[in-house]
Amino acid sequence: MGSAGSGVSYGTSKAAVHQLTRNLANLLAEDNIRVNAIAPGRFHSKMTSHVEQDTQQYEHEIKMIPLHRWGHDADIMGPALLLASQAGAYITGEIITVDGGFLVT
Repeated sequence: MGSAGSGVSYGTSKAAVHQLTRNLANLLAEDNIRVNAIAPGRFHSKMTSHVEQDTQQYEHEIKMIPLHRWGHDADIMGPALLLASQAGAYITGEIITVDGGFLVT
């Protein structure tokens, strides 16, 4: 989810990826090509390291996530494996949110 604080272009580009995923899924379905996206919430990375170093901001974010933590590599592996395997053979045009429940708050 993009917010005004992260800049208009950031939120707009996230929305564009969602719509592009749906459009490509529709266009490529005839060729049996599935198109899906994974939308991660907060994960430990270089991009988020400044938040981790600010204890107050980090704790505030943790409280806002229903699972009360940021994601780890293993948390994104399951959805990626699902989409890459036969288990996801009938899934296309979907955006799988992996955010610890943040969007339900």
